Amino acid sequence: MTSQSFTASRTASERAVSSALVCGTGAELLISRAPVTLRQVDFDQFVAGNGLPVVVIFWARWCSLSKAMTSHFNAGARRFAGQALFAKVEADEEPHLAERFQIRSVPAIILFGNGQEADRHSGAMSADQLDLWLRPHLEMMKAQGLSPEDATLRFAEYQDAREHNIPR
Repeated sequence: MTSQSFTASRTASERAVSSALVCGTGAELLISRAPVTLRQVDFDQFVAGNGLPVVVIFWARWCSLSKAMTSHFNAGARRFAGQALFAKVEADEEPHLAERFQIRSVPAIILFGNGQEADRHSGAMSADQLDLWLRPHLEMMKAQGLSPEDATLRFAEYQDAREHNIPR
């Protein structure tokens, strides 16, 4: 069976899980290594419903600092896979979210834990600066969070609901 026919025969839930997970040695599944693009309609569900801290960058296509920050943010998503989820909000396309979180300049990064804002940073950061800013927060939140397996299931449920526009 080819991978294409295997993919086509799987359920939507299985596709959501496999697209969100990376299998290293087969012993452990890790949550998505790429930032998810969020919209107003699914923002609260994603931030509060996954069981892991969520790092959200508010950015704009026209902003050179936002563009420069993208590669560092993507690297952070790979580096912290399994410890936090990363998401992007395009501030011009989601003005209600930008207003709700009082985003006055981009890029702006907000860290959420248990659905609540834990910290924020305005302005671009290098990959090392992002690491230095985020790591202490994640270490502190680690004891409060779900197991990676529970967080993986919640993320898969979110992806499945999003794919089918099912409210949770």
